[in-house]
Amino acid sequence: SSAASDVYKRQVQEDGDLFVTGDTSMTGNLTVTDITANSLTTNVIGSNGSNAAITISSSGTGDINLDAGGDLVVDVDNADVILKDDGTEFGRLSRVTADFVIKASAQDQDLILKGNDGGATVTALTLDMSEEGAATFNSTLTATDITANSLTTNVITSNGSNADISVQASGTGDVVVGALRVKGTSISSSDSTTLNVNDGLVVDGTLTSKGNVFGVQRLTGSGSTEVVNLTDTVTLLI
Repeated sequence: SSAASDVYKRQVQEDGDLFVTGDTSMTGNLTVTDITANSLTTNVIGSNGSNAAITISSSGTGDINLDAGGDLVVDVDNADVILKDDGTEFGRLSRVTADFVIKASAQDQDLILKGNDGGATVTALTLDMSEEGAATFNSTLTATDITANSLTTNVITSNGSNADISVQASGTGDVVVGALRVKGTSISSSDSTTLNVNDGLVVDGTLTSKGNVFGVQRLTGSGSTEVVNLTDTVTLLI
């Protein structure tokens, strides 16, 4: 009735709270300070005021579930999605100019990429920010080309059957090998010119020369006979 409606309106105005039991449909705009509901169905939630923030919070340790039948679209004009834990920022997803940037916000905080390998969690890649982003891969790295100022590894293997491995210096630079052990059958220069050994060369097995040996000052064999066998000409340039 009209009288009951007037009483209800006065009660809402005095108490400041509106309690609704059951389903309620409204046409037009509803402006309130807070809404507490078990379920809220709407197409748009807009902020109340210019540049006002919208906060959706769960109770206690409850979760907030976003379940979209289509895609979940996050459109931010300031180009930053900020991730926080209890108010402390730990990461950002940003657009900087035309680049997509993933940032670990805390000082020396690593970026870690994990996945599931056969039911076990594995760390595939760690970027160590305390070491300027030094990358540590848990397993193998396959690439067409690798350019590096320094490479530390135990094994370099060719990618493919009978494929060559090429280590080339830039310009007139040298390729410096601290210790070299050859298990194959030959060492040769790629341009069929000269292979230079500037320090001492120790051969534990047999040294066979099928071409000329130039610039030799002394050849010493091993064993009691100290025999040196050469299958071609030895030219001494002393």
